[in-house]
Amino acid sequence: MRMEKGTRVSDIGVEDELDEEPGEVIESAPPLKVGEERELSNSGIKKKLLKRGLSWETPEFGDEVTIHYVGTLLDGTEFVSTRDTDEPLTFKLGSVEVVAGLNNGVATMRKGECALFTFPSELGFGVEGGNGVPSNSVFQFEVELVSWITVVDVSRDGGIIKKILNKGERDELPCDEDEVLVIYRVMLGDGTVVAKTPEEGIEFYVKDGHLCPALAKAILTMKKGEKVKLIVQPQYAFGEQGRDVNDGFQTVPPNSVLDFDLELVSFKSVIDVCGDSKVVKKILNEGEGGFTANEGATVTISYTARLEDGTVFEKKGIDGDQPLEFITDEEQVIVGLDRVAATMRKGERAISTIDPEYGFGRVEVKRDLATVPACSKLIYEVEMLDFIMEKAPWELNNQEKIAAAGRKKEEGNLLFKTGKYQRAGKKYDKAADYVSEDGSFADDEQTLVKSLRVSCWLNGAACSLKLNDLQEAINLCSKVLDYEFHNVKALYRRAQAYMEIGDLASAELDIKKANEVDPQNREVKLLQNKLKQLQTESNKRDAKLYGNMFTSVTVDSSVATKLLLTMEWLLTPVKQLAAAAVSHSSTVKFLPGFKGPLPFELETGYVGVDLESEDSQIFYYFVKSEKNPEEDPLILWLTGGPGCSAFSALFYEIGPLNFNLVEYNGSLPTLVLNPNAWTKVASILFVDLPVGAGFSYAGLTPPLASRTGDFIQIHQATQCLRKWLMDHHPELLSNPVYIGGDSYSGITVPGVVQQISNGNEENIKPLINLQGYILGNPLTESNFDGNSKIPFAHGMGLISDELYESLKRTCRGQYQIIDPSNADCLKHFQAYKKCISGVEASHILNPKCPFSSPKPHVEMFDKRRSLTQHHPRHFIDPEPELPSIHCFTYRYLLSRYWANDKSVRKALHIRERSIGEWIRCNYGLNYTEEISSSLQFHASLSSKGFRSLIYSGDHDMIVPFVGTQAWIRSLNYSIVDDWRPWILHGQVAGFTRTYSNKMTFATVKARKFLHFLFPLLEKM
Repeated sequence: MRMEKGTRVSDIGVEDELDEEPGEVIESAPPLKVGEERELSNSGIKKKLLKRGLSWETPEFGDEVTIHYVGTLLDGTEFVSTRDTDEPLTFKLGSVEVVAGLNNGVATMRKGECALFTFPSELGFGVEGGNGVPSNSVFQFEVELVSWITVVDVSRDGGIIKKILNKGERDELPCDEDEVLVIYRVMLGDGTVVAKTPEEGIEFYVKDGHLCPALAKAILTMKKGEKVKLIVQPQYAFGEQGRDVNDGFQTVPPNSVLDFDLELVSFKSVIDVCGDSKVVKKILNEGEGGFTANEGATVTISYTARLEDGTVFEKKGIDGDQPLEFITDEEQVIVGLDRVAATMRKGERAISTIDPEYGFGRVEVKRDLATVPACSKLIYEVEMLDFIMEKAPWELNNQEKIAAAGRKKEEGNLLFKTGKYQRAGKKYDKAADYVSEDGSFADDEQTLVKSLRVSCWLNGAACSLKLNDLQEAINLCSKVLDYEFHNVKALYRRAQAYMEIGDLASAELDIKKANEVDPQNREVKLLQNKLKQLQTESNKRDAKLYGNMFTSVTVDSSVATKLLLTMEWLLTPVKQLAAAAVSHSSTVKFLPGFKGPLPFELETGYVGVDLESEDSQIFYYFVKSEKNPEEDPLILWLTGGPGCSAFSALFYEIGPLNFNLVEYNGSLPTLVLNPNAWTKVASILFVDLPVGAGFSYAGLTPPLASRTGDFIQIHQATQCLRKWLMDHHPELLSNPVYIGGDSYSGITVPGVVQQISNGNEENIKPLINLQGYILGNPLTESNFDGNSKIPFAHGMGLISDELYESLKRTCRGQYQIIDPSNADCLKHFQAYKKCISGVEASHILNPKCPFSSPKPHVEMFDKRRSLTQHHPRHFIDPEPELPSIHCFTYRYLLSRYWANDKSVRKALHIRERSIGEWIRCNYGLNYTEEISSSLQFHASLSSKGFRSLIYSGDHDMIVPFVGTQAWIRSLNYSIVDDWRPWILHGQVAGFTRTYSNKMTFATVKARKFLHFLFPLLEKM
């Protein structure tokens, strides 16, 4: 899906809550053609382009520009010219050195551009005239923008002004912890040199400072290779005291302003590997590729190991010695070296300092070249020669997956026996991943696969109990019981965990079930006795605590009545739904709220997935392409959340219908057409996933079918698409297929694409003509996404420079999981949270408005945990505050009224009593977030040649574009179409870049650009 040069990224609407507010005026126009003249906004200035400039950049007010110009009256009389002397004019853009109109005109120019500007008298010499210009005269300047220097106020108070002479390489900036190599020369105003580095420069750690405060502050804003001039006021130099003669350089008088010539030659990133400053890695050579040797990788390294006094005690792969090969996370080397290796890329070279607890500890150890004393700090200079990453499940065939699962399980058993429960738990997790539910295992493999899966979950639960990770023990046992509701071990271990967390009622239920299955089980009997003892103690505490609190309370009989009515609804005969629970579809020609027949083809229905009885009933909306449905692409669209209905995409974003935004008066909300729907050029299958989202529901065995997570959703989406194509639309099997989604779907969509690709390779029918995928503001990897929010907030001006620098210094760039003992980081993080508390994170320019249905906290996207575990209150509030019509979320309120109307449900062919109230996003799902990063999928899919489009709203703070760009860079693909604007209706609507792996990234400017993907989809 590469955007060809010159293509306008326009015409399909990814609203992403970016639609235009009523009354907003778009003040922009197409780029000028040579010879064309146009007025600049409503300024009265006319510009005629004489010669195109270079690049797309233009100077900003405050920059230092250099121009040639010729000033003439309208009759051709010349009154000023720099051409006569061939000496261009240099001035600060926005200053009073030149007429106001010239400032405004030059601000629109690119380097090398020539233009003729016509200025009204009020923007020039006015009533008085001057310089040969008569009173009230319209005049012209023919201007060439020779060059400009970007000027930055580093300290935001004029104390450190930076003029960029050379922009440097790449985008990375150094951090406080990094070691930098700089070359500088420092002068007084009269040119006297008062400090200078050797020709080769000088190295120091930024946090340690050097020379004066301004130097470190400026370096933190510079890129590798950047050259600048600094003008430094006394408070950031040597202040009121000045500086005496130093190293042969003259005295710096008190209150001196200093001029710096400064170059950041390079910097070495310093990384706190374990997060406690006890294993610190300084990168000497960054290596190649976007992947590091993760846990389980076979690595080959060379190194020299020293004590702090320089004594070399070991060498590997040096001076002809054999390099060291080992498997990470297998205790084959000291922990510190193991952790360092797991963070390194191929070809990377680094020096690591390792504290004793990650080294040889309190014992004296004899090594090849010297003895390491007890409690020694170690220094390793390591080069990663090569590594082979352990194959991921999706890289193996079924037999290899089963074999790998068996090996991992046995390795876990050995570790468990030796008391290494944490490592054993990891082995069981990996084993379960190999035979996870998203695998397409044959019928004759299912028995073995399920047995392995259950065994690994049980063993993992045992590890979690040993490690006191009680919630994880409960989760793993619950997975087992979804398969085998009578499994005594799972009931026993879950009851143990429930008792530890004080949930005695749940423990009692599990013990009762276990006794029913195995009445003679001695361990269960012992646990039951322990439970009774705990219940007795609990009852005594409760009696003492509550005393006579309830003596005056009488039981309201209406409570019992309400409970009975609720139970009556819940116990509706299962057969009623069972009879309907088969895949079906219906054509929808009319919708309540829309005048007349629908001018497009809409189909709704259910696809049954999972088990022979098709227990999970997936609801869908299908809209055929209005252009050429026989050949146009088919897009399977999954909305994020997890738990949000595809209704969101259909009615607010890319579908053919929108709500008519008028004040709700009690009647049914009305619908209008979306002229910029993607369905103009593509057919879209909008699917309510996971089960429990929208109108999808669990059928005969709700406890099993309603439990869901990343892998189950991936499996169900794939199964749903295959069944839908085969049963309902086999005529679309030859159409190109794309998988799309936004927000949380950044985790699941790549997994769906991977599973479809694997199925095609394994010849699973029907074969799908898979071409690629589309993702909007995609959650991808928590470190990239979560840690980008604070840099984004700083870049958008939501937090101060000082707070940002404090956060960087104290949190060391890790804002996702903060060490509770890091009091400074926590303090600054709370200050950050306070700053942004009034900002609407989904779009920072929007007013902060209430949702019409329970709204998840933004932190849900920061912590990879079960949503209901940490935020239960957001799923039970029955009367949320309602938004006003001026809020984007007013649409959600209208949809709530519309989708719960009986006539609407009938028109959509919703099965009666399949769900209760429809809500846009069901954040109360029993959903397990199992995939911490989808990067592995992106890498795999790129290697298979699939296209991808990744787009980001540039004001979204939930998944900031900063983090998205970072993970794309980490894939390390070369750029084939560099950063440039894309144009919509003559305006810059965002920026885009295309990579050699057929991945295109695009930003979308807020609100105005709803349909930017038309040309792109038309090329699919």
